[in-house]
Amino acid sequence: MNTKKAIYVAVLAVGIGITVVCMTAVKRQQAAQEAARQKPAVQQRAATVPPSAPTAEAPAAPPVEEAVQEPQIAPPRRGGVATQPPAAPIVQAQPAPANAAGDQDPTAREALSYVGADPGATAYWTTAINNPDLPARERKNLIEDLNEDGLSDPSNPGPEDLPLIMSRIRLIDQLAPSAMDQVNADAFAEARNDLVNMVSDLTGQ
Repeated sequence: MNTKKAIYVAVLAVGIGITVVCMTAVKRQQAAQEAARQKPAVQQRAATVPPSAPTAEAPAAPPVEEAVQEPQIAPPRRGGVATQPPAAPIVQAQPAPANAAGDQDPTAREALSYVGADPGATAYWTTAINNPDLPARERKNLIEDLNEDGLSDPSNPGPEDLPLIMSRIRLIDQLAPSAMDQVNADAFAEARNDLVNMVSDLTGQ
């Protein structure tokens, strides 16, 4: 009896084990089928979900401006050889007129009043009338006006002007032989003639 009971128990245990295995296999198969059915649905839902709005990106920082460089222009070529463009002419500024007469050397004009009386003024005036860069008109006036500038009354000089007049005649006699050009020579001759006439009027000779 015990033997039969043992056999029965064993058979029952085997049957229970087989049942459990079968049920486990069936559950796994059902789970696999369920997963297979749900996968297309998930894919379909994913396809119907509207795409999310693109994330606004921060505006890119403006590029740092680079230093502007002047374009290097190649010199023109002549006959296959590069030539340099002609240089712009150098314009020298001309001095503005310093007095109403437009003299380029107004200091010489001021010195004229003291020629024959002041050595410094005489030296400056002498340099000016022999300056080749000074216009001929200006040199001419500086010499011819020896009979006016510095006198008490150019139209009617007095006895007090006689020493200055004589001094200027001697200065002309010294400078005229070495006049730098005909303009100066002619101006010396005219100034001397006027001064000599003044002496005659003052001395009665």
